[in-house]
Amino acid sequence: MTASERYVYLFFRTDLPLAQQIVQSNHATMMMAALRGEEGVPNIVAIGVPHTKSLQKVQLKLRKNKIPHFAWIEPDFNYGLTAIATAPIWGQQRDILKEYRVYKPNECCEHSRIIQMQGSPVRSNEGSNPSPGANAS
Repeated sequence: MTASERYVYLFFRTDLPLAQQIVQSNHATMMMAALRGEEGVPNIVAIGVPHTKSLQKVQLKLRKNKIPHFAWIEPDFNYGLTAIATAPIWGQQRDILKEYRVYKPNECCEHSRIIQMQGSPVRSNEGSNPSPGANAS
């Protein structure tokens, strides 16, 4: 199997500032790669989840389905669990994760952002919650 046929799923919290989303997701990815000694560059599937509880649910699903992963807990700040990177997966293992939506920064750069709507601030959670079956066909 070539690296281009494998996929690393990268889950990270969107309730963190954008810079921390990037840093935390890279921590998880680097640790997974270092621990596994993978060769080649697999495809990356980035998935934003709204908060710690959602990330914990992802971790439980990965454990239940025996998908190797690394969960990053930020040691320098009080962020707790911030990101999870899977080992490269393919086939049926990918099917287990198909309910999650691919991260789209224009929809969910921050979990709760303030937007201007007709001159008054409104809280918006649009695009930040991966719903079951969102990618199901």
